[in-house]
Amino acid sequence: MSLLVFATAAAVALTACGSGNTNRQGSGRSVAGDSGARSGKQEVLTEAAAGRILDDYEKANNKANATRDVKLLGSVEAGQLNVQSRAEYEQYETWSEEEKKEYGEEFSYVDRHFYLPDPKRASWFAVEAKYEGDDSTETLMVFDRVNGKYKMMAAVDFEGDIPQAVVDKNGHVEAVAGSERVGTLAPNELAPALNDFLETGGKGAGKDLATTDVTKNYLTFHREREADGTTTTYRTGEPAGWWKAYSLRLADGGVLTLFQNSYVTEYRMTAESETVFHPDGARAVYDDTARALVVDEYQNQVLATLTPSDKPKILATYDVLVDSR
Repeated sequence: MSLLVFATAAAVALTACGSGNTNRQGSGRSVAGDSGARSGKQEVLTEAAAGRILDDYEKANNKANATRDVKLLGSVEAGQLNVQSRAEYEQYETWSEEEKKEYGEEFSYVDRHFYLPDPKRASWFAVEAKYEGDDSTETLMVFDRVNGKYKMMAAVDFEGDIPQAVVDKNGHVEAVAGSERVGTLAPNELAPALNDFLETGGKGAGKDLATTDVTKNYLTFHREREADGTTTTYRTGEPAGWWKAYSLRLADGGVLTLFQNSYVTEYRMTAESETVFHPDGARAVYDDTARALVVDEYQNQVLATLTPSDKPKILATYDVLVDSR
């Protein structure tokens, strides 16, 4: 018996960046992160410098994708995003020829907008952009310092516009700590609330979230956890050292956040006619042994808004299978 790989978002080519630099900090469209004040003198990152970092990332990413060069990609990418990208490289041979072709094609981000927080409060910057040739999808990316070098740490696709953000007289967005509560929850509390839709159908911490397409999707997986002779259970994955909620203050008093999360699915055989799974596809890349229990680990990146007067809204998520055992 084979299993379909669980996924809530599909994007063969996740990250790459192009030209067309513009800075809309003055218009208030921005992104910020979960970093406290840094000690010592901080170098001010200019839009031009951020653009060069983005250009370098685009060049390296396109070249790395062509041959699935893990080392090259790791020179410009880190954290959860790099874990997801390496998983895509590992699973490449299980894709269709059409998917492989699409993945190997060079692509870029256009209509780019840079959001630079005060370097005394955050070590990162963010970019909002579109895919070249696709006007309907926006992408939010975050670069953070890793051993003194900026690397892309987070990215997620979404539809719509980023809400107006607070911008100071120097054009900096206001970074918000992940522990700061806005309304019912803080950015750091969103992950367990979202995973609750998988685990309990939203009967626990999920009650604090507004209903969105993402929560509906997770709820569907919970409701379908017993089907085709299998029983599926979900639990939150172990936190990784590089998990962070990159958050910014909005003009309406709310917060926009891009945070990282993980969950684990466990599939057990319940049909009397068959007692073991026979993993195939992406699962078989990690363990193709026939077994009665399959444990899958997913890493996911999530975009959300929090407001003082309403429940937080999960806007988009990108989930990738990174291990199966």
